[in-house]
Amino acid sequence: VLDLSQYDTAKPFSEGLAVVERKGKFGYINTAGEVVIPIKYDAAGDFLNGQAEVETPSDYLVIDKEGQVVSSAYGDTEVETESDYYVISTGYYGNYGVADKKTDKIILEAKYTDISHIGGGIFEVMDEDYNYGFFNANTKTLVEPAYEYVNIYPDQDRVIVEGPDYLYGMLDTEGNEILELKYNAITLSENGVYEIQKDYKYGIMLSDGQVLIKPEFDYVYTSQIDDEIYVFSTEKSTSGGYEKRNLVYNLKDQKIVSDDIEGSAIGFGDTFMVVSTDDYKKIVTTYKGDKIFETEDYYIDASGDYLHFEDEQGIDYVVDMKGNTYLKGNDFNDVYLPVEEGHIIFTKDEGFGIVALDGQIKTKELYDNVYYINSGVMAIYDDETFGYVDIDGDDVVEQGLYDLLYGFSDGLGLVIKAVE
Repeated sequence: VLDLSQYDTAKPFSEGLAVVERKGKFGYINTAGEVVIPIKYDAAGDFLNGQAEVETPSDYLVIDKEGQVVSSAYGDTEVETESDYYVISTGYYGNYGVADKKTDKIILEAKYTDISHIGGGIFEVMDEDYNYGFFNANTKTLVEPAYEYVNIYPDQDRVIVEGPDYLYGMLDTEGNEILELKYNAITLSENGVYEIQKDYKYGIMLSDGQVLIKPEFDYVYTSQIDDEIYVFSTEKSTSGGYEKRNLVYNLKDQKIVSDDIEGSAIGFGDTFMVVSTDDYKKIVTTYKGDKIFETEDYYIDASGDYLHFEDEQGIDYVVDMKGNTYLKGNDFNDVYLPVEEGHIIFTKDEGFGIVALDGQIKTKELYDNVYYINSGVMAIYDDETFGYVDIDGDDVVEQGLYDLLYGFSDGLGLVIKAVE
């Protein structure tokens, strides 16, 4: 048991760290109860994928598990206050330039109507005729204001530009042309992936200017599954209706994984996707296009390696990655993913319990409310008291011992007991 009574508040653990508060300031402790990130922030959020958002008196930041600043919470690759450069002005109505903070020397002449630091030492510049360009202070590279519009992405090393004929192209942050002015629109869709538009048709382009999907579709939807896998879902009107297909792309390997998965994408998992066809079938397939399961039942959701469906009679059941089905024909009102160690939460007659995938009910009674099973333990609330039970329904912490508790996370459960 970790004694957290020295703190005013505490939150459940997330990725091995928990937020704690003392005297209005927030920091983080590890699962041994040690303060690993100082209690100094005005606010702090849970860690997700190794990063968390924190608030200081002057900024919102993203930090890593070492407490190091990764970026501004608004997405800049470099926190504005830590930039090596700053904007200067020689007149009340403009004449802006850029200076080096270390040397105080002017590196961009103060002659522009407006200059804004976008991030990472890249500045947007505007002249008196409202033309736009940009200045890379790191390499002292200036792209003179000659565009109707620039959209700078320092972390992508890319700048989308609009020319005088309402056509868009792309440069890198040193002004080298990646793509000539040729499209009606270019929009950053996901990290390293851009949506392109030509004559009201849509496609997909990569950051090197390679067109992955030609702009010939009525709709293109991008879904990022992880750091590598993207799914591009396209729709095109034909004489027989809409043609709906999905292209799966590995951005890291720069290879097409599959381009022949038909249907509307309605769900995604780590290793699979769910599509709905025009004849109302729901097909679960791997990203390579291998079929796992097919049904006309309703798709509800997915978590981990399991999917949740509901049949025509309103009975919920579960499907795994081999296409095996579980809990079909049950008399539950509902079931709730995720599956934990072969067990899942169900409801019946307005009460909650745990059932094994083989249909064996494990809890000895039904509870008024529960929290998801985690680390083999489920938090329960019944008769206005809290407790913990394991997946076999046995008490881990008997009801009423604590005044409030949260679901287990990282092998620990946060409990609160009022002290008079």
